[in-house]
Amino acid sequence: MMDNKRSTFNLVDDRLFPNLSNAESAGDGYDFLSNGFKIRSSGGDFNGSGDNYIYMAFAEEPLVGDNPATAR
Repeated sequence: MMDNKRSTFNLVDDRLFPNLSNAESAGDGYDFLSNGFKIRSSGGDFNGSGDNYIYMAFAEEPLVGDNPATAR
C-alpha cells in the first residue's frame, strides 16, 4: 500500500506491508496524478509480464464539475 502521507511528493516510494514483519519500507514506486497514478517500475512487484494485479486508487479531491483537482 502507498499513500500521500509517507511520501509527500512524487516519486511515491514509501510502502506499507500489513502482512509482513517489516511493515514499512521504501523502493520502486508510483507518481500520484490528479486522475490516478503512474507506475515508475517494470519490476515484478508492480508490473511483471504475464502476472495478474489488482490496483485500487482513492482520490483525495475527486474530479468534479468545471474545476478539476490539479496534480501535486
